[in-house]
Amino acid sequence: MKKQGMTPFRSGLLYMIIIINFITLSVLLSAIILLGYSVNFSLTANTFLSEGVVLVPALLFALGFRAEVGEVFRFRNVKFSTILLTLVMVFCLYPLINALNAFTMFFTDNVAVEMTSTMISSNNRFSLSVLTFAIVGPFCEELVFRGVIYAGLRRSGRILPAILLQALMFGCMHLNFNQMAYAFVIGIAFGFLTEVTGSIYPGFIGHAMINFSSVAAAYLAGDELMDEAVYTNEAMAFSFGIYSVLAVFFTIFAAALVYVISRNETGGVERFMQIFKKKDLRIVDSDGAIVQVRRPHVWTVPAIFGLLLALAIMVISI
Repeated sequence: MKKQGMTPFRSGLLYMIIIINFITLSVLLSAIILLGYSVNFSLTANTFLSEGVVLVPALLFALGFRAEVGEVFRFRNVKFSTILLTLVMVFCLYPLINALNAFTMFFTDNVAVEMTSTMISSNNRFSLSVLTFAIVGPFCEELVFRGVIYAGLRRSGRILPAILLQALMFGCMHLNFNQMAYAFVIGIAFGFLTEVTGSIYPGFIGHAMINFSSVAAAYLAGDELMDEAVYTNEAMAFSFGIYSVLAVFFTIFAAALVYVISRNETGGVERFMQIFKKKDLRIVDSDGAIVQVRRPHVWTVPAIFGLLLALAIMVISI
């Protein structure tokens, strides 16, 4: 009888399909434009389409492999104090996020600024932008990466590598080095939060906070957002230096808050300690004897192939 639910191999396969879907969608849209047809998707419509490319395959995998709802989606309520601590933890990650953003701008464009600038120039209502980028986007991505994909990877019994791999997948999914760098850090933080709380809600709240702050800052800055004088190498070097110093202290505090959050939730400390342990997987033979089986790896061929595809796209787009 085949094993039900997500597994490391199925999570890797799902990720590979998501990356291929992104590439296929981009090629199709480019082909349509080359044929002389106009493609005038609004930024909101384009975002919903992109999130659908991620969410739909994940839901099909979860349903097709009859994954357990509690294991995959983790809609577990957490304490209000945990949400407050999560907001503080995410705030402490901002210096590291800004430092990585400044560093990548030495060799690539700031994709987030370009997106928010397009959003403003398209005269999108602030409420619609918040709904799209700060609610729908974070919910879909947390459901897929800290939900479906992570559920399969952690079946390996190697929780820390599973957290790191889903974070790398999440970062590379953006298909550009600028967002990949800080999305990887965010993915690690939210992976830890999901594990110690047993819920995707803290990750969703934190993700929504980051995206909301970007949208709000864009609307407040207005036309100044695309002022080239703000993004000179000298300005980015200064920004990188300042934020790097701040990041050293604030990131340590953010890591400490993860442990505080684990203590705040029932069973959280035990889940925190399990992150750094390797679990032995055993089966029972027909005689009732326990037979230890080889622990599956989090790394699989589909996962590696999907990451290499994403990396190739990022290199080509520099």
